[in-house]
Amino acid sequence: MELKGGQQISATVEQVWAGLFDPEILQRCLPGCESVTRESEYAYTSKLALKIGPVSARFSGRVEMQDVQAPQRCKLVFQGAGGTAGFARGEAVVELTPRDGGTLLQYDAVIHVGGKLAQIGARLIDTTAKKLAGQFFERFRAVFDPEGKAPEEQPQSVANAVSQAEAPDSSRPEAASAGTREADMPALAAAISTTAGQSQEQSLLRMFWRARAVWFVLGAGLSSAITHEWLDQRAGWFIAGAALTYLITRIKVGKEV
Repeated sequence: MELKGGQQISATVEQVWAGLFDPEILQRCLPGCESVTRESEYAYTSKLALKIGPVSARFSGRVEMQDVQAPQRCKLVFQGAGGTAGFARGEAVVELTPRDGGTLLQYDAVIHVGGKLAQIGARLIDTTAKKLAGQFFERFRAVFDPEGKAPEEQPQSVANAVSQAEAPDSSRPEAASAGTREADMPALAAAISTTAGQSQEQSLLRMFWRARAVWFVLGAGLSSAITHEWLDQRAGWFIAGAALTYLITRIKVGKEV
């Protein structure tokens, strides 16, 4: 199985090189690592508790540096045994290159597994190895750049950026206007309804007061023709005429609306 990748680190080549071979940093960054011990200048031993598919085991490993060209390049030869779970061995070439004010860390590894691990399936082994490598290098990057965003956080950031891009930009007049229009629609409808009601009432009152004199005259004339007591009955006919005027004008206004 081959495993390749890279990581941009916000540190100098010298700092990254020193961190790669610092037992304390390695223990913090290796997934499931319980301990890292320096055997010599170029050799380390470690203990890790890992779960690979259905197989869970404790692995005892050893890593040796070869072809060292500090601080730019080296080859790592490693092997690990997990008892009945099986074993893993391989080698990886690590290169450090200055780039963009930091360091580009690149690795190219070849891994072989045996025992129960080999029975799990190459696809699952490959997926798990890439996941573990990604976790290690991201944690390692965070040692030098704790404020940076982890790769697993990037999809959420992209989604947020897409959401922000799709949302109206309040700095643009047309977007602000559209947002205001949508927010004010209920209030605008209520205001129109209130204004229409007020306009209807005002129209009704105007028509009533304009017509009251006509109905008063008609009522008074009718009263005089029937009783010849116009002066005594005028109040009653005025009220009757006024009521009839109000009723007719209200029906008329209702039809117009």
